[in-house]
Amino acid sequence: VTITALSDDKLGNLLAAAETAYGGPITLASGASFGFDYNPAGDLVLDGGETYKNTVTVTGKDDEGTEDSDTDDHTITGTDVAPAIAVDKLVDANGDSIFSDAEWMSPGSHEVTFKYTVTNTSLASTDPLTLKKLLDDNGTPDDATDDINLLAGYGTFSGGDTNDNGLIDRGESWVYTYTQTLDLVDGGPQDPRINTVTAQGKDDEQTPTNEATDTATIHVLTPGVVTNSSLCDFGDTFDLVFTPDMKNWGTTPHYKLSDSNPGQFYYNLFFTPQDVGDFDGEFEANEWVTIDIPYPFVTQGANPLHAYSSVTTNEHGCFVPGTEIFNGGSGMAFTLGQYTDTNGDGKVGFGDTYSLKVNLDQLPDGFVYMNIHLDYGLEKQNGWTKSGESAINDPAVNPVLSGISIVEPTSHTFSSSIDGTADNDTIVNDNVFKSVKGFGGMAEIKGLDANRDGDFLDADDITFPVAGAKVELWNKAGTTKLDTAFTDQDGWYFMPNFVHKGKTTDYMVKLVADSAGADGITYAAAQKTTTIGGSDKFGEGYFFVDDTTGTPGVELVGIASPEAFG
Repeated sequence: VTITALSDDKLGNLLAAAETAYGGPITLASGASFGFDYNPAGDLVLDGGETYKNTVTVTGKDDEGTEDSDTDDHTITGTDVAPAIAVDKLVDANGDSIFSDAEWMSPGSHEVTFKYTVTNTSLASTDPLTLKKLLDDNGTPDDATDDINLLAGYGTFSGGDTNDNGLIDRGESWVYTYTQTLDLVDGGPQDPRINTVTAQGKDDEQTPTNEATDTATIHVLTPGVVTNSSLCDFGDTFDLVFTPDMKNWGTTPHYKLSDSNPGQFYYNLFFTPQDVGDFDGEFEANEWVTIDIPYPFVTQGANPLHAYSSVTTNEHGCFVPGTEIFNGGSGMAFTLGQYTDTNGDGKVGFGDTYSLKVNLDQLPDGFVYMNIHLDYGLEKQNGWTKSGESAINDPAVNPVLSGISIVEPTSHTFSSSIDGTADNDTIVNDNVFKSVKGFGGMAEIKGLDANRDGDFLDADDITFPVAGAKVELWNKAGTTKLDTAFTDQDGWYFMPNFVHKGKTTDYMVKLVADSAGADGITYAAAQKTTTIGGSDKFGEGYFFVDDTTGTPGVELVGIASPEAFG
């Protein structure tokens, strides 16, 4: 039999497709059969319960010219696929017209706008949705009485119905906005304020979608807060690390204030035009922010004060500045010598403050995140003796600081005021005096771009301790290892076991390379020769790790180098 015709009542003439699959005209012996697949263009779209029936007709002719035909049909029934919906909620709390999952605001009364995007995510294109619910819990999930029904006149429809059929077609996204005035209180019951929206729809068979939810968060920020150089909150206490002052040890042990931990500091402020002056939403020429810095903190870098249009936090809760909108330039920098006797006790020292003023008219009208980069101004000063837990300056060694004592604890209060409205944050020092048995030193990292000038190794950048670094003591030839130590949280180490005896001898102190990247830090090995014996009672080995990547906060690959100071 030779097949002479093959057609489908829905798909048309199929003979050519069949012959192509067969490899030519189709001739079948008695009892033989031939089948082929045919995939028509496009998709077959059926609603739930809808049927699709197609009938095929085949005609054949034998070698005597006798024809015969046959038909067959098949029915496909559509099943109802559950419709689906998604909602995305964002907030613009600071009025910059940029919407985010979370924003950070200063306390006070603010006009806040939420944006809701509802999308039909159904698998079936025959499932346009009617939006039945778009409900915001108003930040009070346990109180339904103040919920915001965005479909009952509270929300504003901003667009998305591309064919104007009043239905959310598959793939369409409809956008609503809602603006309200919120009173934000730092540390209040709604800090952070988390608003949750719920969206639900029905398809044309009245099958309900899932209930989709999303949140937007407003964090309320204290107007002034002290952080470390990574802009992370370190609590209320910082360490002052005193290490043995080898050159002035004598009969009375002397110390050097080698470092603080954290190594450097930022004072952070948050405010809007609504917080100041006539509260008209604009910064004006007669409106100022005053920043009072406590002795002995000094600015770090030539350009220490910066302002940004927004701020977020990372996974560790540390501030991440947005776009820079202002910097104070060199006029905001000051040194220890510029402090005056502001508390009237007849001397310059603890209890005095240095004041900076910024004219707010220089700033764009909107939310402002401002910070100032600071260092503890008495670092690297030597000549301290220990009295209990306090450090007393010896004027015979360091006459510049005669009469200055670093008492533990001393409160250091940073404050800021905007037209008389003030806020402050206080941190206290914990004096840490390091011990040494013959050999000691520190390991620190330098080279993070703290002043954000793009240069990762300039003098304006920071140092911070390397904790857990392995340091070894060897004989000068490097053939015999004598002792091993690990740096503590402040980067300090001393050799716990080996005791030098006899004449003056040179030793090798080695910083062991760290390739494992503990705490995200890797560095090469370094070594330093030090001498002990005779008048030299102590051997020092100080090491710095220089950043070579230019990538702060990621992995720091370093080259370790010895540096002597004492």
